[in-house]
Amino acid sequence: MTTGGVRVDAYTWAIRLYSTRSAATAACKAGHVKVNDAGAKPAHVVRVGDRVRALTPGGERIVVV
Repeated sequence: MTTGGVRVDAYTWAIRLYSTRSAATAACKAGHVKVNDAGAKPAHVVRVGDRVRALTPGGERIVVV
């Protein structure tokens, strides 16, 4: 069984770390989002078990997918 993934910008927006998808994309481009401690571009695919670290207006958030 294979599990698909989702773009990190869409994921961070979907779980409401950012209020808009464009804000999530901008945060990724600015280097404020890391997946498994590595910088993530907006199209980086996240899968179950990945750790997403995001610097949001409310502070740093760490989420496990």
